[in-house]
Amino acid sequence: MLLLLLLLLLLLLLLLLLLLLLLLLLLLLLLLLLLLLLLLLLLLLLLLLLLLLLLLHVLLLLLLLLLLLLLLLLN
Repeated sequence: MLLLLLLLLLLLLLLLLLLLLLLLLLLLLLLLLLLLLLLLLLLLLLLLLLLLLLLLHVLLLLLLLLLLLLLLLLN
């Protein structure tokens, strides 16, 4: 009887440990997902910045072209 009770207790402890391990794994997975999301956001921000820079560059080129045209018209 005592042996059975001890065995049951051991089984319960093992189950609890397994549950804890599963929870830890889930937490780790969630953390990894969050990190991935953050990385994706950073990448998106970088892409947006690059696009903005490109737009600025094109606008500057257009302005330069306009100035050149104006200079040619004045001469």
